[in-house]
Amino acid sequence: MTLTATGTATFIDHGYLIDIVTLRNDYEAWIYCEGDGVKHLMFGMPKEQQSYEEFCEIVEANINDYRDLCD
Repeated sequence: MTLTATGTATFIDHGYLIDIVTLRNDYEAWIYCEGDGVKHLMFGMPKEQQSYEEFCEIVEANINDYRDLCD
């Protein structure tokens, strides 16, 4: 096996869970619902474009556009 992610942080927003995954060169945001075994990729961005904190702010600002993936 090969390690691909260096860390994952999970956030909760009104029953939706958001995983922010830190990869070698990128950040990814995944959304899923509590009790659901399926995660949906919201989007990813290269690390060189923004800091981790800025990426989290972008994800938070766009959650509403991705909630319907879980319905």
